[in-house]
Amino acid sequence: MRLAKSILWALTSLGLWLAGCSPAPDTQKPTVTITQPQNGSTVSTPQVTVQGTAQDNTQVTRITYQLNGGQEQQVTITPGQNVSFQFQATLQPGQNTLTVHAYDNANNKGSATVQVTYDPSAIHTLSGTVVSEYAGGPVAGSTLRLYRNGSLVATTLSGADGSFSFGTLAPGVY
Repeated sequence: MRLAKSILWALTSLGLWLAGCSPAPDTQKPTVTITQPQNGSTVSTPQVTVQGTAQDNTQVTRITYQLNGGQEQQVTITPGQNVSFQFQATLQPGQNTLTVHAYDNANNKGSATVQVTYDPSAIHTLSGTVVSEYAGGPVAGSTLRLYRNGSLVATTLSGADGSFSFGTLAPGVY
């Protein structure tokens, strides 16, 4: 009987000791990566699609964003260790600061920031190099035609090194 009481006392003491132990608090903040828009980019429309990912050692529970230091806006996500996000933001004319925040269960916050300029009169250039499909080298003197909505808007020739450029293009899909 004495042995049974000793074992019971030892197990009870061990149980009390283990109950007093708790895991170390989570102090690791989530990491955030903004893949679109690119930092330093200029866009010609106020509406921009923001995409990226957030990771955490436990779980990303929520994501918010701030535009130009304004109030945090909630982004709909499915919580998890690796979370993808996508949302639309409306930019102000000029330079804009867009910050995305990710929070975990312990309310640790990780953030990423990009600068995006909205310029409705932004003029774009399309350039590249014409390369032979078979030889892999540049092709000089090729005629290139640029269409927008089915209409021819510009024509150019590739240079001696295969390079070409269409300049002063209005925003749009070509």
